Amino acid sequence: MEQRCRPTNTSATGEILAAIAATAASQNQHASAIRNYGAAIEAFRKRGAPVPAELICDLASASLTGAATREARELAAQHADQCLRAAPNGLPNRTKVVQELAALHIEGLDPTHFDAPQPASVFFTAEPDKPRADAVEIEMDFPTRDVPGFADLTAGLRAASVRDSVSQCFIADWETRRQNRAEANLGLKFTTRMRDMGDYDAFEPSVEVTLKATAAEPATGTPFGNCVMRGVQSALGTGPKLNRVVAWEENVRVIAHL
Repeated sequence: MEQRCRPTNTSATGEILAAIAATAASQNQHASAIRNYGAAIEAFRKRGAPVPAELICDLASASLTGAATREARELAAQHADQCLRAAPNGLPNRTKVVQELAALHIEGLDPTHFDAPQPASVFFTAEPDKPRADAVEIEMDFPTRDVPGFADLTAGLRAASVRDSVSQCFIADWETRRQNRAEANLGLKFTTRMRDMGDYDAFEPSVEVTLKATAAEPATGTPFGNCVMRGVQSALGTGPKLNRVVAWEENVRVIAHL
């Protein structure tokens, strides 16, 4: 079939479970995908049918994508090793796993283990590579508002100095958590206070940057969130000078990832 040999002995249960797992993987439901891929493989084995190499690689891919801890990454690497040993070179499922493994070199993955005669017990034995600042992608999400000072302050948020500061916060966070994504939800408050100077009025600007509590981030903040808050506060200073009384607040979402 399709110029490839296909075994006639199969497991319908395994095929259905694999389809369920594929749907879960497409919806980023990693735990469900891993569980159902594993169950599919077990169904083939119970049936006495050969386990498709594609299925072994799909389990590896789901495991690599959903691995958020060092222990999970080690288990995912074991699944990937099984994929590389079972699947022929050039199989798309295998190629995807190879690409996903390549992204883990910064975590200390040693690729030489995959050529060992026997499966390794530990794969992350190399010294982790600290991400470079220029490899960190930064996104800032905030609405557009037509209020005095907003354009100046949001331009300040996009400044290179702020992006450099956020990058350094992310690298420090990565060295602690080994996570390829970090997020901070900030509150940005801008006010001016009028002072009577006798012959004229002066308007003193003030910028206050705070952390917003969310389901993922407690009111006390995370190390990344607190670092970003301090960096943004320092970069924005007191804000632009305006000849009028102003008071507004806005939320800013900061996302950094590799």
